[in-house]
Amino acid sequence: EIFRILPQANDHTVNYRITAVDNQSLESLPSESASARVKGSPLEKTTENSREEKGRANKYELLQNYPNPFNPTTQISYEIKESGNVQLKVYNTLGEEVAELVNELKSEGKHQVEFNAENLPSGIYIYTIKVNDYVHNNKMLLIR
Repeated sequence: EIFRILPQANDHTVNYRITAVDNQSLESLPSESASARVKGSPLEKTTENSREEKGRANKYELLQNYPNPFNPTTQISYEIKESGNVQLKVYNTLGEEVAELVNELKSEGKHQVEFNAENLPSGIYIYTIKVNDYVHNNKMLLIR
């Protein structure tokens, strides 16, 4: 016996594709299209990428460095939704500043900087971003 679900008020069909994004913000090719029936009124058609396509970031984010662990260089990516003075610094586990990677006005969007630790010993390092009211820290591991 075949069952058929009849549309009800405020039901609609959504079509979607799935992509994967790595820690460097590189996006995979989209999956095959799929659809589903959902309750509620249709939402305005927007995607996370729609803001990016217009050249605007939609959040503040400090991404995990890549590669991690690293030797001797790694890439640090971050995203800012409003322009502001960006400070990106690296500290050792004693809290001592070992590098200042960025200290300047940056426009909104995605940015990336390379950290070269060839003169530092192996160990755990903390990198910190400060921009506008956003502050975030991440850990990274240097292995010689």
